[in-house]
Amino acid sequence: MINSYIILFIAVLIPGLAMLWYGIKFGRKVTGIKEIAYFKLQEEWVEFIIPKPGRYTVSLAGGLRAKGFYVNIISPSNKAVEIIEMFLKPQFSKNIYPAVTYYEFEAEEAGVYTLRAITDKFSVKPSALLSKSLLEKEVPHSKLSLVIREYASPLHFIFSLILLFFGVFVVLLDTCYLLYKLKIIVPPNL
Repeated sequence: MINSYIILFIAVLIPGLAMLWYGIKFGRKVTGIKEIAYFKLQEEWVEFIIPKPGRYTVSLAGGLRAKGFYVNIISPSNKAVEIIEMFLKPQFSKNIYPAVTYYEFEAEEAGVYTLRAITDKFSVKPSALLSKSLLEKEVPHSKLSLVIREYASPLHFIFSLILLFFGVFVVLLDTCYLLYKLKIIVPPNL
């Protein structure tokens, strides 16, 4: 006869493993973002190829606090692309340099797009902390790069971390409960 604690163990283990699996699945989706283009920051128009319609992001690599950073993008049909500033600005690492995603845009067609970074009144500091960046020198524009990547919502990343954390917590707590009921783990008498 199966004891009630084994039924409870299985009933709690299944949702815990489901949270763990979905946390890993969403996390891999967010961290496996495909890079479309990478080039040095310059004032001229730069061309890059978008392979398929969808949402993409523009990131600045080389510093974490930028002021006055703007870009213009022209589609293959010579239309100005609407660029939206991201509310959450996720950070990542590109060739050991810190990078921040500033803008997102919708590519309605595949093809060759052109981008121009507007660099007048533009400054970048290495640190994201305001108190620290006040004392730092600006990063030279020659050390900055632009990265175009596929879009991945920062909220998906946060959601995957929450699922992963709770999945691990539930599975470990459930396993400790089973080991306690089987008298493999015995708490000390205080």
